[in-house]
Amino acid sequence: MSILKIFLFFSVLIGSQLCLAQEMVFNESDQERLDELVAKQGANSYFENISEIGTLFLGTPYVAHTIEGFQNEPLVLNFSAFDCTTFVENSLSLYFLQYENLEEFATEENHLKTYAQLLENIRYRNRERAGYTSRLHYFTEWIQNNEKKGYVFDITEDLGGSTIEKTLDFMSSHRSSYSALEDDRIFEDWVEIEKSLNPMRFAVLGLDAIKNAAIEEGDIIAFATNIEGLDVTHTGIAIEKNKKIHLLHASSSGSVVISKKPLYKFAQGINRCTGIIIVRPALYDVF
Repeated sequence: MSILKIFLFFSVLIGSQLCLAQEMVFNESDQERLDELVAKQGANSYFENISEIGTLFLGTPYVAHTIEGFQNEPLVLNFSAFDCTTFVENSLSLYFLQYENLEEFATEENHLKTYAQLLENIRYRNRERAGYTSRLHYFTEWIQNNEKKGYVFDITEDLGGSTIEKTLDFMSSHRSSYSALEDDRIFEDWVEIEKSLNPMRFAVLGLDAIKNAAIEEGDIIAFATNIEGLDVTHTGIAIEKNKKIHLLHASSSGSVVISKKPLYKFAQGINRCTGIIIVRPALYDVF
């Protein structure tokens, strides 16, 4: 069975991209890459953490807004380019994919179907994709919602972070920067969601404490900011290099890279960064 038959009666070809009833958007090369990644995961050969998966994407181009600009909020699967958030989401989804029953998704169409469900669960509020406003746009909400779903644990406070409160309204205050918010109905819905989030409470580990914090390879790192109305400006994955923790991330400078500087120095170089949030992916035996 070809991959198109998963969504029989709904698929149309637009250029080289497959749009499946505005339910899912992907490229044929993404299916091939997914199959390659699954092939690397034998029954006795699991990736221990998401940094191992993330390194498979080293050199992949950085492209901002990789899942924007589509009508009706389809699920966008894209392995050929990442922004910082989609890099983390895809790495985390691949981490959990390896623990699915291999016999149940041994065929190519089930690779995609199972992966798509994981990605959707992680990307959208309460696992429900219901338009633009259902996506977890603010990363602190992404963390808290995925903690409720059992995918991650926020360990920032455990590592010495302090809890702060912040009003999140950057998106509604910068409406012109988000094309979907041009729609009055979507904008009004989003304003209500922001109200429901506020005040957002989250812990931040200060810049001076990063160097000696017990951060482990595979932890998800988010960089908190003092920009008004915004919680996080960048995110990536902790990775060990020369016995120090560095950052594996989709860098706006060009591609997926490992930072040259250790994490604590890297954080100090981010404009208006106040510290970091540390999130640990759940182990499968507790998931």
